[in-house]
Amino acid sequence: MIAEGKVRKYCVSGVLGIMLVFVFLLSGCGHQQFKTFMMESEPTLMDNWGPNGIAWNGRNFVLGDNSLIIEHSVITTGIFFHPNFIYNTDGFYHIPRDIVYLNRIVGTPVKICALAWEGECCGKGFLWVADALNKEIIKLTGNYELVKKIPSPATSPTGLTFDGKYLWVSDSSSSMIYKISANDGKVFEVFVSPIEKPSGLAWDCSGLWIIGTNTCKESSKDCFERRLLRMDVISGKVTHEIKLPRQITMPSSLVWVEGVLWAGDYRLNRVFRLSERLAYEVDEAKIYKPSAQPAPVKKKAAKSEETFIK
Repeated sequence: MIAEGKVRKYCVSGVLGIMLVFVFLLSGCGHQQFKTFMMESEPTLMDNWGPNGIAWNGRNFVLGDNSLIIEHSVITTGIFFHPNFIYNTDGFYHIPRDIVYLNRIVGTPVKICALAWEGECCGKGFLWVADALNKEIIKLTGNYELVKKIPSPATSPTGLTFDGKYLWVSDSSSSMIYKISANDGKVFEVFVSPIEKPSGLAWDCSGLWIIGTNTCKESSKDCFERRLLRMDVISGKVTHEIKLPRQITMPSSLVWVEGVLWAGDYRLNRVFRLSERLAYEVDEAKIYKPSAQPAPVKKKAAKSEETFIK
């Protein structure tokens, strides 16, 4: 169950501190989110872990990065103002099961860069994992048993979602989005991404949400524009946009759950809650679906195309 965001009560010494928090709450400067278990699980690598992949299995959030997969349940969000603000809250969650080490399951080093869920309620289905290290898409059961691997069409896969029949994979290096077969990875359609560096994808039952960054013109390497767009996959046009709150510093993943978009921030190790009601229509004529589909880059076949779990 996902609970509505709640702000924990803190005893703030001094009238000034109480007034400061009150002003921040009234001004709407904060945003609802929860801090993930990623950093806590690997405290020696504090700056190298975050929600690089996020999925919803009908019961729990499934988060992944590097070789770790961790489920979060009974989410209660807290309010977050700024990385250096002392009155931020981390939210609340349970960890319903042990940490899963994907490299132990597949038998080789992996780099989780995106997750997607195939199935209905209560964890009964399959988890798809985009592995950036081996350029593969891995299929697992709900109990994290290996089913199969298929080749990724993206050289730098960063986003993954399942629309009920097909998988969608984004590539941050080529700014492309691929619609592929969940059976063998065959590419059916290729779209130009409306965001230069797409980092997450989500399917809302009829359209594709894309989150990521555009590089600014300034010379600073830290200058980039964060965006969240919805694309109609029939017309290839952008139809809606949500202005991301300034609290999101490095969008890294995305999932749609019953009208709510949840965006992972890798730098902050937090997941932010974004209502679809924040979306506004975009009247854009540009079509991001090329009339002539570029041929996917030929890759070596995955080590095993067969199904391991029947």
